[in-house]
Formats: sequence, structure tokens, C-alpha cells
Amino acid sequence: MRYQIGLRLGEDYEFYARALGLGARFLAGGEAGYVSVERPGSLSKQHSPEDLRSLRDCDADLETLPSLSEVDRRALKRHWTSVDNRLQWRLLIEAVKRRDGPAMVRTFHTPQSALYLAARLAEQAWLRSSAWLRGRTRPSQRASA
Repeated sequence: MRYQIGLRLGEDYEFYARALGLGARFLAGGEAGYVSVERPGSLSKQHSPEDLRSLRDCDADLETLPSLSEVDRRALKRHWTSVDNRLQWRLLIEAVKRRDGPAMVRTFHTPQSALYLAARLAEQAWLRSSAWLRGRTRPSQRASA
């Protein structure tokens, strides 16, 4: 087995999932105790749509392993959905920036993605309106209100 060099994101996930799917067993120890540092420009924070698409689609390859149980297949489907939701969010942001209505609509392609995107949009509306209100309301205005 080898890491999938074509994956820029989640290559460790794919490696471990494939190993488990082929019958490997792992002994889980205590906490690793390492610290993860995310620097500006780090892939940990900046995933391109193609990076997310490749990670999502590796689940289809993993699903072809013959030894997978039904529980394993459901876990792969949950992972696929989770990554697809993040991919659709990224595609929606790009479509909004381009003002591409049809591309925006396409991101709502499954019930799960529609729910996820609606929740993220509501979250962003709340955050932006809260920031706007804080900017408009000065402490002296609050005291007199």
C-alpha cells in the first residue's frame, strides 16, 4: 500500500481507510500529544474545490473493496456526504462571486447539501448582521436606548 500521491487533502484518511478495508487492524494508543499549527496559506485552511472533489471521490474507490461490511459502507457514505457538503459550500461561494445563478442552484444538488448550505447561509447572515449592528450601535447609543 502507498499514499495516493494525487490527493493533496486527506491522503492519511484514504490510506487508513483502505488499510482497514483490506483487513488491517490498528491498536489505538493514548493521546499523540502533538500540536497542529495552521499557517497562512496552509492547505489545512485553504482547500480548493478540486482538492475536496478528489477527497470526496476517493470514497467511491474505497467502496469497491469487497471485504467491506454494510456498516463500513454507511461510514463511507457519511464521509462522502460530509466532504461533498464542504465542496458545495466552496462552489457556492465561487458562484456567488461570479454572480452565476445556475451554478449557485446546482450546489443544492442533494437534500443533504441543501440543508447544509441553508444552515451555512443562515450562519453567515447572522454573523454579518451582528457585525453590522455592532458597527452601527455605539456604546453611548445603547445607554440612551
